Amino acid sequence: MEVATGCESDLPPSRKILVVDDDILVRKLLSRWLESEGYQVTQAAGGAEGLEAIRVSPPDILITDLEMPGMNGLELCRAVRAMDLPHYLYIVVLTGNREEGSLIASLEAGADNFLTKPLSREELLARIRTSERILGLDSQLRKAALTDPLTGLFTRRAFLDQLYREWHRARREKVPLACAMIDIDFFKRINDVYGHAAGDIVLCSVAGQLRQHTRDEHILARLGGEEFCVLFPQCDEAGAATWAERVREAVARTPIPIGENLVTVTVSVGVADSSEDAVFPEQMLDWADQALLCAKQAGRDRVIRYSTLVGETTEAKSLQKSIEDPFQGLAAADIMTPLVVTFSEDDSIAAAVETFTRLRTNSAPVVAPDGTLRGIISEKDLMVAMGSLSNWFRSVGELMRRNVVTFAATTPVRKIYEFLCRVTIRRVVIVEDNYPIGTISRGTLLRWFRNLAVAKGLLPPESAVATELATEQMPSRIKEVLANISEKLRQTGEKVQDLVRSQPEDLVAHLVGLATGLQSLVNDLLGCSRNLSSEDAESGAGSGAVISGIGGD
Repeated sequence: MEVATGCESDLPPSRKILVVDDDILVRKLLSRWLESEGYQVTQAAGGAEGLEAIRVSPPDILITDLEMPGMNGLELCRAVRAMDLPHYLYIVVLTGNREEGSLIASLEAGADNFLTKPLSREELLARIRTSERILGLDSQLRKAALTDPLTGLFTRRAFLDQLYREWHRARREKVPLACAMIDIDFFKRINDVYGHAAGDIVLCSVAGQLRQHTRDEHILARLGGEEFCVLFPQCDEAGAATWAERVREAVARTPIPIGENLVTVTVSVGVADSSEDAVFPEQMLDWADQALLCAKQAGRDRVIRYSTLVGETTEAKSLQKSIEDPFQGLAAADIMTPLVVTFSEDDSIAAAVETFTRLRTNSAPVVAPDGTLRGIISEKDLMVAMGSLSNWFRSVGELMRRNVVTFAATTPVRKIYEFLCRVTIRRVVIVEDNYPIGTISRGTLLRWFRNLAVAKGLLPPESAVATELATEQMPSRIKEVLANISEKLRQTGEKVQDLVRSQPEDLVAHLVGLATGLQSLVNDLLGCSRNLSSEDAESGAGSGAVISGIGGD
């Protein structure tokens, strides 16, 4: 591809134009005419070469011949219109064919204008100047859609577009990506005391501070209200936190004039990066937002890194280093909890609730008819449906989450252990050829650790522990629990009588609530009965068992 350097001219740089023609004389002629008017011109000798040039650096205007070997002008027009470009590309086609059908085909392929050969300098420049109306309007519309009118920063929509692009680039090039969520402290108080106009002044002042401290490659946006976000390509969490501290200090020491007053504001900042645990870009934003919430909860006017919220403590790290690797040679399939409950997408929410309450499970995979994994449904998801009884017979597929964290059955357990130590989720699904076969949770690993300690002789067997604990404590503890259950049953009976007498409008909801409480009390009572039975069976040995049913459900 030939790149025209441009002639010496006092004219300011103007639109970028790509000229595509297999005739070098035509390319040079058009380039000379356009460069004399201050346009930046790039040349390509064919359609394929021109398409690649557009991918690398999209111009503002494309001038292409129709008849070229290989990819012709019509094919190039269609390919360009199928591309996701950052701005509108105005297309002018060159043709020596004056037939109406040729021009119609060009316009239907995506061309905006045309020139017929032999070429005229005046006609060429007039048609290029005509493009300014469309390109100028496109620029105004894009600016209105992508720019916050108050601060001049990117809008949330524009920021998310940039986030997806940078996320995939970071993954492809294996470089870090970080973000900082920034919130103005006590902003509502400023609006209440000084008025909303003053609030706008504060927003613009903070936006100016952020802009002053960002570089060209940083992506800065106002997400809404008093919340801002900055994306840092090729930067990790530590680097973003250093930047955030500088901005926090600059904002705090810069009074903002509001009428006759000088108002000082502070900001809280949460920082996160795209670590290996992040599955999708929104997850990184959510981590930064969690860190921001912690910064505000901890007293505001501070920066908190997400890694400090989920990282291992010094004591935990020292303990881990002091123990020989217990996971040597273990794969996920060796310690997972086998899967016994799954749902189909067509199952009702009522069926899922019934299953969860009977089996005391809190999540289950959702599978396709062929058994492959489609999503996951949890107690939290079902809670969303409880807001309306009309949701009761909606399908599980409408409510399930499709983003499921999975590991292959052959994954080393240590990898899953380190993952669960660092993230906020508690359970992962184990799959084999995309078929769910089990789960590993934090509880799974804790139970495995305890069993390993027993096997190594570091702890006594569970029955021995139970015997030791129950020798003196169990009888009095059971009596205490039975007394509590008896009192709560009496109180519940009185509440039922009161409701029957008063007949409130929401009688059904109250009765359902009391019935739910009674179910828990019955479970506790059954737990006591099991333990009393254990005491009777082992009375000769003078030992009992731990109360397993207390607090269940």
